[in-house]
Amino acid sequence: KYDQIITIEDGSINGGLGDAVLDFKEKYHFNNPVIKLGVPDQFIPHGSRKELYEICGYGSESICKIVKRL
Repeated sequence: KYDQIITIEDGSINGGLGDAVLDFKEKYHFNNPVIKLGVPDQFIPHGSRKELYEICGYGSESICKIVKRL
């Protein structure tokens, strides 16, 4: 029903909702692109919640940029 899918999770990207969506997509042969947003599998510096969301690419400004680009 949708051309593009964005998953956003306040946790690790690996093994999260985005991976479950990708598994579903593959199982049912969907070709829609999926963008997974969340905490990458790497060291994240200390900061406020807002700063960390932006560093990890899923703060409100980052999400708006991605949606506008799509």
